[in-house]
Amino acid sequence: MGYQTYKKRIALATGRPIDVGTLILKPLAQQLSEVKVVKRKPLVEQKLDRLVFHAEDVAGAEGGDALDVLELAPRLLVSQDQVSIAGKGAVRFDDTG
Repeated sequence: MGYQTYKKRIALATGRPIDVGTLILKPLAQQLSEVKVVKRKPLVEQKLDRLVFHAEDVAGAEGGDALDVLELAPRLLVSQDQVSIAGKGAVRFDDTG
């Protein structure tokens, strides 16, 4: 993950270009003990009859209440404790996960 440190002393002359030659950087070998690949659900999922917002995956959702989380949802408008979806009518909430 990166390269080994390379040091070389060079003498500088004022006003003259200097050729340091070819610099070959050696990779810094590092053995990883474990690699974990995680797939997460999309934040918003369009189903046939509903739009699903996966609030458990929202960064910054911890420590607030339900309205704080809903304010982070795209296309969801929260105003004075009223919730609506841009361009839609009634909103129904299902918290069964």
